[in-house]
Amino acid sequence: APPKLMATRSGHAHVAPPNTSPIRTLLLTHNVGGLFEGDRAVAVQRWLAELLAFANDADFVVVHMQELGGAAWRAGLASMLSSMATSAALVFGRDWWFSGVLCDADVSDPPPSPTTHFTAIGCMVFARMTVLHRLALCTLVQGGSTSRWTTLDSLSNPLVSTPSIPAEHCLHSAFPRDFFHDIVPKWTRKGFMCTRWRLDGRVVNLVNVHLFHDESNLFALRRTGTISEYAKCRQRALRHVITTVLPITAGAPLFVFGDFNFRLDQQEVVR
Repeated sequence: APPKLMATRSGHAHVAPPNTSPIRTLLLTHNVGGLFEGDRAVAVQRWLAELLAFANDADFVVVHMQELGGAAWRAGLASMLSSMATSAALVFGRDWWFSGVLCDADVSDPPPSPTTHFTAIGCMVFARMTVLHRLALCTLVQGGSTSRWTTLDSLSNPLVSTPSIPAEHCLHSAFPRDFFHDIVPKWTRKGFMCTRWRLDGRVVNLVNVHLFHDESNLFALRRTGTISEYAKCRQRALRHVITTVLPITAGAPLFVFGDFNFRLDQQEVVR
């Protein structure tokens, strides 16, 4: 069975027009690397069926994903994600608007290249056709300033026909190369992406992040202060994400999802 999804439900994170029901919102995060091991077609299909069950009582669904392609990301990631998008559109059907898979699937300049932008993170967004006129996606201009809002009923369905990250709608970046401490591997697929949405006039900012992992659990236990060197790297990366995103949030709520790669009890993990 595929790993369970982690979800945050919010039925009142917006201001509904008079005499209308609230937009029922479902926000999820999932490291999907395991879906691409073994028979990925079957695993993805089962995962999508579970996702649809989660979305049964929702009008607006955002799924934040990390490690798209899993360990097989070098072997035709674009094809894998195109298949996922096709399956998702079929599973959800005509009652839903679909963003497509928002992910940079270009692996022509992969890690450890110093110029790579590949992060293996992405998202899928679904919205019921009945509420499209009440939902809007923000268009960003260079530098992250807000340009305009476009209601979903004015956008194409799907938003992207092939796996990609539309720069006009998503702020996406790998972490700067100088973030790599000596103890962090020289290659990485870590980074973040941010999208902005408006639900009945209420703006929300959604960030998807994948932070550095502990290369060695034993090394992580050896520390001179209160946190390990790995944790310091993650702290620096998360601070960079917040600092980068805050200027475009305009004071609106900011939700951060993702794989933070931290342990609640490192000693217990090693034991």
